[in-house]
Amino acid sequence: MSETITAPGLFQKTWSTNDTLDGLLLNVPGRVVVTANAGANATDVVISSDSQALLDLILANGAYNGSYLNLTHAYPAVPTAGALLVSVQLNAPVSYVATQAQTLLHPGVLATADATRNVTLRASDAGAVYYADAAGISVFKLKLDAADASTVQVSTPHLDVGYKLSLTAEDHGRVALAADTSVVSYAKGIAQDAGAVYFEGDATVGKLVVDAEDAGAVNVYPSGSCVSAKVSAEDDAAANLGSIVCVDAYVATSDAGVATVQVTGALSASTQDASAVQYFNSTPAELPKTRRPSKKKPTFRPRPNVVNTSVNTYEAFVRLPAPAETPIAVKFYPRLTHSYWGGWATSLSTAAPTVETAGLVAALACFVLALAMLLKRSTGPRYQRIQ
Repeated sequence: MSETITAPGLFQKTWSTNDTLDGLLLNVPGRVVVTANAGANATDVVISSDSQALLDLILANGAYNGSYLNLTHAYPAVPTAGALLVSVQLNAPVSYVATQAQTLLHPGVLATADATRNVTLRASDAGAVYYADAAGISVFKLKLDAADASTVQVSTPHLDVGYKLSLTAEDHGRVALAADTSVVSYAKGIAQDAGAVYFEGDATVGKLVVDAEDAGAVNVYPSGSCVSAKVSAEDDAAANLGSIVCVDAYVATSDAGVATVQVTGALSASTQDASAVQYFNSTPAELPKTRRPSKKKPTFRPRPNVVNTSVNTYEAFVRLPAPAETPIAVKFYPRLTHSYWGGWATSLSTAAPTVETAGLVAALACFVLALAMLLKRSTGPRYQRIQ
């Protein structure tokens, strides 16, 4: 890597490769802007900061036999702050991007015009991905993942996924896919731990699978159709699918989970613990029936909590503006401190425990373990979750 100083007080270093890249691993904070230059002979990276000490921490290299750009960082001896911007100019489109930064992807950087390609966008650690493709997206598989309060936002006038569309949001992450029209053979939406998935537009789906858990929410709106759907909502989660008309659907809810669907054919359902299945607009041709007692199971089993609703409930995503292509303030801490990038949390220093403290902790751990074993023997397992 080479280094330069540009006025006023901006430090830069560059890195380049002639290898054709398959993906980008952006394991740094700050802001990253990725552009395309199909006629170039190399992929060029420019790292800019107003702090030479911070700039020295950012490392660029080729990973996986040079097929991935790997941006990482070293740890400073003392807390180091400054502004950071990374500019990447690709000479060929890539199919994989994983980032912890605010990442702006320009048109042409992703292999979204090849119906045989698998494209993955993944954001974590409060990072973000912004991608808008006015030419449309046509791929074999498309996977969008957001975790740890991160965001993945993709918009296009038309989406065509030959095999599988996967949208996953975890730990307060948000995945938003907006397409005026979309044709998808198989679509799966997963929202867990207060994560949220938004699939916006007029969607034509073969098989739709939705799994919402632990206050997560999956929203498919404002219109569309599917041949069959398999839906699960549990632990205060919501599956908001009333906008998409499915022929048949199986829906399972539990622990105050709520699923809203629109079904014309057979609706099969299972509900537990103050949860509900709501069918919107029209009554399905076949509703779940009360299960009668049998010789093997003489206990009467009531009909699942399946009710009609006149309200199509869903949460619409408020599209975020693309970030400015300017540096953003970040802060790095020494390896032996616990903190978050960007000054979002106060650094907590760690001290070596005394002998007395270590002994007390060990004794407490043994007591808790013995108590847990005693309770397990006396009560037995309450339940076992089947994966």
